[in-house]
Amino acid sequence: MKTIPLLLFWFSIFVSAGFVVTYVISRFFKNKYIRLTPSFIVILLIIYSVFKMTSNANIGFDSIGYFLMFLFFVSVLIGTFIAYFIRRKK
Repeated sequence: MKTIPLLLFWFSIFVSAGFVVTYVISRFFKNKYIRLTPSFIVILLIIYSVFKMTSNANIGFDSIGYFLMFLFFVSVLIGTFIAYFIRRKK
């Protein structure tokens, strides 16, 4: 029963980390592509984790671990998009 609050805690940590990184980058750079670089990197990591999750060579709990990595990468992506849209409106 303690795993759900722990996952929500880590989810919020990763959302806020993605938010902070993108917000800081967007404060110093005006180029749209540099601002979206964290999002592009996270999208590549999501593709990698989905590829590893669906491969046939998984043994034991490897696929669960890759699924958790996928969720954490998605949470970082959510944070980067929130920061990008907040910063874009200013």
